[in-house]
Amino acid sequence: AALVLKIDDDRCPDMNRIFELAEQTAHDDASYIGDILIAHQRGLELERGPDGTMFPYMNGPSYLVSRALARAVAIDDSAHSALYMTYGSSTEDANMGKWFEHAKLTHPQLRFQRWVVPGI
Repeated sequence: AALVLKIDDDRCPDMNRIFELAEQTAHDDASYIGDILIAHQRGLELERGPDGTMFPYMNGPSYLVSRALARAVAIDDSAHSALYMTYGSSTEDANMGKWFEHAKLTHPQLRFQRWVVPGI
């Protein structure tokens, strides 16, 4: 698959839109695509986690990650991802933002991009 969809269990995705985005996404790009980008500190401790950091992340009922980004986070950086309790938060959306930023540091060979696409 070119993209991995994270979606809340009470939602139904617009698969035509997902397929369009898959066609627009280069297979070797580390893409992070979502509906709402939270790019500022909102003051919520649950977004920051124990280390106090917060990075921009996609919020809302769904977001997409490219195959290259999913591989970087889940396979190549699996030890870092699995140890999220030391730096992560209780919201998986905010953690994905942290994983995206970590992957940018550890995988300079990838081209990283973050897209905001309303309505996915």
